[in-house]
Amino acid sequence: MAKKTHPLAKLQGTLNGMVFVNSSSYGQYMRAKRSTYTQAVLNDSMQAANKRTVALNQLAMPVHAFLKLYCGRFKHRKLWQQLLQRLRAAASDSPSVLLEQLNGLDINQDYPAWSMIPNVQLVMKGKELVVQLETKQHPVFKTVDSDCYYYEVAVLFLDRQLAAMGSSVSTEWIGMQDGPPFFELSFPRPKGAIGYVVCLMVKGGFKGTEIDSFKSMGMQVVGAGGVQAYKMEKH
Repeated sequence: MAKKTHPLAKLQGTLNGMVFVNSSSYGQYMRAKRSTYTQAVLNDSMQAANKRTVALNQLAMPVHAFLKLYCGRFKHRKLWQQLLQRLRAAASDSPSVLLEQLNGLDINQDYPAWSMIPNVQLVMKGKELVVQLETKQHPVFKTVDSDCYYYEVAVLFLDRQLAAMGSSVSTEWIGMQDGPPFFELSFPRPKGAIGYVVCLMVKGGFKGTEIDSFKSMGMQVVGAGGVQAYKMEKH
């Protein structure tokens, strides 16, 4: 004898804020009314993490905008994420400590600049930041037709309101047959500046003309931190 079944009545409509649905595609189910939500309550640690994220973004934005303007299409598509990753790793939320995390950052990780960067020294002299470049050997490019190159240094200063002030200086062309050069480039330190970022670009060329290839260039943050981190030298 076949077993008898007694199907439940098919519910459809709204009851006590819940919607009962009888769908030919998905069967019978119930859901909350549309446009309804339950507000999440953040605990103290989540609120602190959210506050820190906002602060890190505020610092990263002027730095990212500066690097984007300076390097143009050479900027890596994940540079923003790399900036935030480094900032989050800082042991302190002091602006100087956060900026120090950016030292050594390649602007395009697909074209690392480690084989092109000279020795870099930063010195505060009065109201100037002096960038010294000491080249012990010429840079190595992936393009075999490079017979010369030049350096370009860009400096970003930040004040307490994170207002950005930037400038850049380029060297002359340096022949691969010439002796390794030494440069001392000066940048006026704006009043109220509390932090800085120094970015160095190396660009290869042929007979004094730039080679339009990412393989003939490199860019890296070679210095970053607080202005007071360096002992002031008087003239």
